[in-house]
Amino acid sequence: MGLEDDLCREVVRLVAVAVVESEVPVVVETHTDFEQMIARGVYAPPAVFVDGVLKSVGRVPEQAELLDWLSACRVR
Repeated sequence: MGLEDDLCREVVRLVAVAVVESEVPVVVETHTDFEQMIARGVYAPPAVFVDGVLKSVGRVPEQAELLDWLSACRVR
């Protein structure tokens, strides 16, 4: 979730790279509606959710973090 700024675009790029590297089948969604962000508890974009759980807010996560979050999805 995020606005259309440089930080949010960087998160989208990093998530795309992590998805390819992890080979985990996922659905990636981007949301820019501020009201929807507030409703989900995001007051400082960008934010990353994995399986509905807020993992990162207000910062660009490291690639290793993204890969860890995605690899945890593989376990299920």
